[in-house]
Order: sequence, then structure tokens, then C-alpha cells
Amino acid sequence: MLRALSGLGARPACRPPALLGVPARGRKTRHDPPAKSKVGRVATPRTVDPVEHWMLAERYREYRQTVGALRQEFVAEVRKKVREARVGVLAERRAQEKASEHQELMAWNQAENQRLHELRRRQKTSSPERTWRREWKQLWTRQRATTGLSPERDLWSGPSRRAPRG
Repeated sequence: MLRALSGLGARPACRPPALLGVPARGRKTRHDPPAKSKVGRVATPRTVDPVEHWMLAERYREYRQTVGALRQEFVAEVRKKVREARVGVLAERRAQEKASEHQELMAWNQAENQRLHELRRRQKTSSPERTWRREWKQLWTRQRATTGLSPERDLWSGPSRRAPRG
């Protein structure tokens, strides 16, 4: 159905039309008739030596049995490790390590918070820049409330030194 619909859709002008009916890699489809020279041919399987066939089958069975046993051993080992990790001593150790690490991180966080609190408190009380900014902001708001102008405009307002346009 997609083949039929793809032929109906609009194609970009740069792409050539798709070649329909050309098989991939030069092979026939299953619906193509056989060649004239192959019409009467009956496919017969190759002869196999029964002893060789039995020997190969036996070796393959032994190989599958050995690989299956190894695979089962590895799976059992992995399952045992997973079970021990969930329930065993390793899980208890890991839980204790996580709890101790958490306690250490919480103590470090508390100390860092205390240090930053002290630093901010010192900056708030003793910074001359902070007091200057506070005074400047008070002056600015007072000036704006009374005159509607900012202190910068009063200080630096003056005649323009630009050349007139025009």
C-alpha cells in the first residue's frame, strides 16, 4: 500500500522519479518466473555422509551443553552477588557509609552556613560603601520626592556642549 501511495505523492523537482520494478542487488522477486533453462529442474539436496553428520551433530550438542552450563554458572554467580548486595553484609556496610557521609556533609553545611552568616553580619555593620550607598539612596529619594528630579541631573545638568543640529 505504501508503494502505491508513494507514487501519488508530490516529489521535489530535484529528485528523479523512483525506478519501480528494479529488484535490489539484481535478484529476482519471488513472483518472477524462473528462467527458461531452469523450468524443468528439480532441486535435489546434496548428499551428506551420515557418519560425518552424526559426528557434527554430536559435537554441536556437546558445545551447546558446555556453553549452557557456563552460562548458568555465570548467571548464578551474578544472582548471588545481587542477593548479597541487597540483603547481606555489603548492604549494611553501604547503608552505614551513606549515613556517615550524610552526617559529615550536614555538619560541613552547617559550618558553612554559620561562616556565611557571620561574614554577612560583619559586612552589614562595618562596610563604608554600604553606608555611603544607603545615604545616597536616601538623598536621591528625598530629592526626587521634593523636585521630581534626580540628584545626578541637578549636579551635572548644565548647558549642552554639543553642536546644534541642523
